[in-house]
Amino acid sequence: MLEGSIEDLTKIAADSATPSHLLVELSKHGNSQIRSLVASNPNTPLETLKSLCGFADAIVANPVFDLLQLEDGNSKFIRLTLAISTKTPPEALTQLIATEDLDDVCYALGRNASTPINTLTSIAIAIVSNKNFVCVHDTFRANHQFFKWLDLVLDIISRPDISESNLEKIIDVAIDRDRFELLCEWIRIPKLSFSMLEKLSKYPEKHPDKRIEGFDELLIDFPTVKESPILLDNVARNIGNNDLRHKEDVFLKIANNPRTLSSTIEYLAAHHSPQVRNALANHPNCSRKASDIFLLTQSKIGMPIELLHEVAENPRFYSSLLVCSYPNVPSEVIDKIGDSLPSYGKNAGYRLTVLKCLAYHPNSSLNLLEKIVDELQQVSASVINGERYYQGKFIDDKLLQKIDKLVAIINRRLEGEHLA
Repeated sequence: MLEGSIEDLTKIAADSATPSHLLVELSKHGNSQIRSLVASNPNTPLETLKSLCGFADAIVANPVFDLLQLEDGNSKFIRLTLAISTKTPPEALTQLIATEDLDDVCYALGRNASTPINTLTSIAIAIVSNKNFVCVHDTFRANHQFFKWLDLVLDIISRPDISESNLEKIIDVAIDRDRFELLCEWIRIPKLSFSMLEKLSKYPEKHPDKRIEGFDELLIDFPTVKESPILLDNVARNIGNNDLRHKEDVFLKIANNPRTLSSTIEYLAAHHSPQVRNALANHPNCSRKASDIFLLTQSKIGMPIELLHEVAENPRFYSSLLVCSYPNVPSEVIDKIGDSLPSYGKNAGYRLTVLKCLAYHPNSSLNLLEKIVDELQQVSASVINGERYYQGKFIDDKLLQKIDKLVAIINRRLEGEHLA
């Protein structure tokens, strides 16, 4: 490395008469000003310029750069330098976009403050749409790349100059492509319109087996949601069964909100928490139908048979278990419960618990018991064939033992039914 004071080396780096081999040495100096001067020196070799791409403004100012553009304006080096440089006109930045590949040029354009917002929107959509935009937990480098692009998308959607229409375009793609990593961050954006909040509140309906930590807590506190009966209803109906015991605060906020609809109260009336049910019972919009469902939660006689049918067809919370324990439930109602349970991927524990209740229930039909056995044998067969996942649920040995035990119980009952 050349020796001398910073002042002397600065002069050498800036001198267009400095030999190329000295500029190559100075390009590795620890002083950023010296490296920047090397980047703007017309005597610096092309390969050295490529190693100094962080000094894009200096490279663009280099008299040689115009010649390099004329020789090969589509080279990666030229495109990347222009994408990084703050001196590149916005219209030229737009022409550089090639979002079919998430390359360094695309990333540099996304980070350039001069890139027009419509171009940034196109970049964000391209990132969210790209099939390679996935988190790979066992590969550090791939994982690092994922979060690099994720942060870029979050920065774009958080920009104060992004329009509602552009933001909604990105959200539509993210929901369609199941980019749940972005959704909690989106709810923190204060400019979300009603339309966007409606789409976000229905995300769990589109992807029922996904669980996003903190999503509902953020959504329920959004000012527009608090003021909208429709959005409150969406939130109430789109919290999965496997989240119920961790979401009581969310349900209480809905139950205590004076704008909550009577239909929402009826949906929530079978909630397992007495605190939530009491708040609903005292709500000014509490209907007779909701009061009847409260009877179901207490196993008290008086619930209309048509309401038993409705709850069995569209079980909410843990109401399937409540219906199973309700006195003198007709067999046709019991049969409906078996057709309306959550998948194994969504809530395997609850599904098996209800199936066990149905196996013991005196009004379960022979047809229902046979259907349950067929289902459980399919789960067991998937494990025997080496496929440990069933409907997105990992079937471990403990769960398999419960399934085999339940099959044995139902078979014993079926033998009794046949004998009878």
